[in-house]
Amino acid sequence: MQTLFTNDFCKLGHPEFIICTEDDILDKDIEGFKLYLKESVQQGTVFSSGQTLQYGSMIIRINDQDGFLIFEEPNMIDIPVQWNLGISCTLKIFNLQNCVLNKLKGSFEKNFPSIRQSLFMGIDVDNTSKDIFMERSDEDNNDSGWFIGNSLSNLSYDNYKNIKCLSLYECYINFPHLIKYFSLPKSLLVKICNDCVEIESKDPRVII
Repeated sequence: MQTLFTNDFCKLGHPEFIICTEDDILDKDIEGFKLYLKESVQQGTVFSSGQTLQYGSMIIRINDQDGFLIFEEPNMIDIPVQWNLGISCTLKIFNLQNCVLNKLKGSFEKNFPSIRQSLFMGIDVDNTSKDIFMERSDEDNNDSGWFIGNSLSNLSYDNYKNIKCLSLYECYINFPHLIKYFSLPKSLLVKICNDCVEIESKDPRVII
């Protein structure tokens, strides 16, 4: 594990940070997170021990260590959440979700949900499903707007008995291959068949 001690936040009247990551995390991703912290502090945000913050779709917990602020992230295994030192998984997910969006033609804004939010899923979808679709509607407080369905389903998803609600965190754990798509905006539709993925616009005038 690599550890970065910041040294320029005291000039802003703010405690310094300790940023821990695995050795395979790129410097540019660490610097991107550090820039986020700096811009937040410059805009008046005060981070303190006991707080949580959202970076991308992930939630990070802040603790105190010898006067520094240090970060922990969900271990992506346990429910309820158990916390691990560092932000490696957070940075990997942030980078992964950005990469998918950046590969699309056209201009689409990132729209990161929070792993604290919920989504709806067809009851006939599980982690062995090969033909699924993902679409997003408007967010509503704790509802991320995401729906995941079975493309071959004979069920009516308009019937609430045929859908289930789960947190994005639970979805991230059980469907890790879908994580990369959750920053996509509601104007796009994701279709997955075996290893083939199509991302298309719901607006026929938009070419991706």
